[in-house]
Amino acid sequence: MKNRSKLIWALALLPWLVAGAIFCSAGRSVDHKINSKLVNEESQMGEEELFRNEENIIASASNQFAFDLYLNLKDSEGNIFFSPFSLSTAMAMTYEGAAGQTAQEIKQVFHYPQSLEVMREEFAGIINLINKKDKQYELHTANALWAQKGYPL
Repeated sequence: MKNRSKLIWALALLPWLVAGAIFCSAGRSVDHKINSKLVNEESQMGEEELFRNEENIIASASNQFAFDLYLNLKDSEGNIFFSPFSLSTAMAMTYEGAAGQTAQEIKQVFHYPQSLEVMREEFAGIINLINKKDKQYELHTANALWAQKGYPL
């Protein structure tokens, strides 16, 4: 029960941790070749193509992560509630700044593709689809990253 509580708190705080990392790095120059059209315009991939394409790597990766996580949590007491896509999205931002063994472990756990460009394009396509202009809703997300006090960065 104690481990489950820690896991729930960790999952609840994860989006805040990632956003903090993003805000802390604001203003720093990072040499990533991100196609701004992916974020500012509609996805290059149509809605039908995005969801009919069985080879959508990020959707498949998110699904695999969800199954892996559920298998680890299924024997816990009480209800289980988590958002695999939210976790996968937040960790993708963390993965962008990770290196070495940490990056490899994140990539392995979340089943990310080899190519960062493919990962960026597919995440952008899914997020653009969720926020499509003709929808009756608007989705806002926020993430933060909080470092442990006294932990050397």
